[in-house]
Amino acid sequence: MMNEELITCPKCKLQDPTHDVSIVQHRQPGISFVGVGWRCVGCGHEWGNELPEKLPGGNDYDLKESLFGKKECPDCKGKKFLEGPHGGLSVNIKCASCGSKFNIYPPFFAERIGKRGDKL
Repeated sequence: MMNEELITCPKCKLQDPTHDVSIVQHRQPGISFVGVGWRCVGCGHEWGNELPEKLPGGNDYDLKESLFGKKECPDCKGKKFLEGPHGGLSVNIKCASCGSKFNIYPPFFAERIGKRGDKL
């Protein structure tokens, strides 16, 4: 017989190797994220499926809030941007202060492109 790892519920402290899997879909403007955690077989409490503060690859909502809401570079807080190539309704921009580059389609889409110092 194999030793099964006991999983402890943080609410009722029940230790059980068979707690259920809990899947939750989180939605924020511009992003959908699935959290996978546990559901206690004793009390029904769910844990481990919360939306993390910072998502892998950066938080798209924070990037859009900085560029479209505050109208500033998320890296250096600079307020001046240089326009680059346009494609359809999107445009590449570069921070005039630090050189960070982004592809934007206001107010729906913003992503980081390239590295500092690359040509726009």
